[in-house]
Amino acid sequence: MAQSKDDSSGDAAATDNPLARHGKVSYLEIPAVDARRAAAFYNAVFSWNIRGNPDSPSFTDPSGQLIGRWHADRPIAATPGFGIYLYVVGIDASLAHVRDQGVTFLTEPREQGDIWIATIKDTEGNHLGIWQFSPR
Repeated sequence: MAQSKDDSSGDAAATDNPLARHGKVSYLEIPAVDARRAAAFYNAVFSWNIRGNPDSPSFTDPSGQLIGRWHADRPIAATPGFGIYLYVVGIDASLAHVRDQGVTFLTEPREQGDIWIATIKDTEGNHLGIWQFSPR
């Protein structure tokens, strides 16, 4: 039975923790050949807070609304599938940080409706998108 968006019965954490919201993306497990390298990339480009064991680090995004960790035992998402796009403030400046990290660009920024999007491969080879609202 589907839970309505306002029904938090049976889940006391939903009222106390902003991560626990029905239907909200709040936790990611990201494949990584080298978790330290991946953590350094996401910290440098997206300002993610890195914590925990350096060989198996966890993260929290700047908003505190997304948490997760890197996994060496997962296959790299090297081909497009389920698309993950991270919002950035200033797509061009963010792409400059990406270039500094030496990652592969898949598509340059392009306008799509009222947003700009680009796709890259992270340091581990995972497909990843970034986006911002227009104007560029």
